Amino acid sequence: MCFVTTSKLHYLVKALEGLPTNNLKLVGFDLIDENIKYLNQEKIDFLINQNPFRQGYQGVLNLFNHLVRKQTPVPLQNLPLDVVMKENAVYYNTPTNLQFLI
Repeated sequence: MCFVTTSKLHYLVKALEGLPTNNLKLVGFDLIDENIKYLNQEKIDFLINQNPFRQGYQGVLNLFNHLVRKQTPVPLQNLPLDVVMKENAVYYNTPTNLQFLI
């Protein structure tokens, strides 16, 4: 198994092309176009979605609550991570599903 802790897993896939990697499982972060392409081609096994839309939304909401409502933000706010595979990747690429990710 190889886990790439950035969005650059697609570079590793390109570097491994032509090499025997039968049992190698590839896992990485971020649903960028290059990673999704290789996920659909079954060259990447799993991607971890950190939900940047929700991260940004939560940040703006915290800023609004602090400046306008004078609320003290909670110091640690955990957000869920999603494991994305070929079978469920289409759900994460549909703009109409953004409302369910918040």
